[in-house]
Amino acid sequence: VDGHASIGSNLRFADPGGRVRLVSAGEFMKRARSKHARLREADKDHRSKRAVLCEPLGPLSKLRGGKPVPSRFCSSDNLDQCVFNFSGAVTDAMAARASGTLSMFRSMCREFEEFEVMPIVKLGIATDNGSTEHIWFDVHDISDVHIDATCLNSPFRVARLEKGQRGNHSLEQLTEWAIVTPLGQITPRHLHLARAMREQAPVLRKMMA
Repeated sequence: VDGHASIGSNLRFADPGGRVRLVSAGEFMKRARSKHARLREADKDHRSKRAVLCEPLGPLSKLRGGKPVPSRFCSSDNLDQCVFNFSGAVTDAMAARASGTLSMFRSMCREFEEFEVMPIVKLGIATDNGSTEHIWFDVHDISDVHIDATCLNSPFRVARLEKGQRGNHSLEQLTEWAIVTPLGQITPRHLHLARAMREQAPVLRKMMA
């Protein structure tokens, strides 16, 4: 559980609408209605040191008799239409990892160029309210100081930027990178796909031909 939240408290982890209550897995299994408890019934190995994301505390929770209800927000199909809140420590760690492996990213972009891979980066963009929104961009070129890229997302709080807009951005804004390949995404966390691309290169060339 995130250090800023505790079991039983409400947590706002995404906008808009991403408010949940953290309920211990044990309490959830005891107090939730049977139709909800059945969702976790088969998972007998994860009932300790776990929290279930439930509907936040409020007037409706009293009408439900205080019984925990799984988060409707987390069950929706619109999770790609919101911004998730990460702590500064997590963001700094991601940025350090991305910057530390940038030479690897460049090298693999050149290596796999023949397979029409799509290099993308996540950049931290200053928002209109003074915070930072991390947005994915399609990469065209990278210099020693700038990234020439096109915005892939529709920003939530950056009025000056829109999906499809191309421009130069500082490398200091880099927080993540990925290479979209026919076999999936190569990222700093999933480098095994690079090995698979090399092993499957003859097959991929035949497919492209």
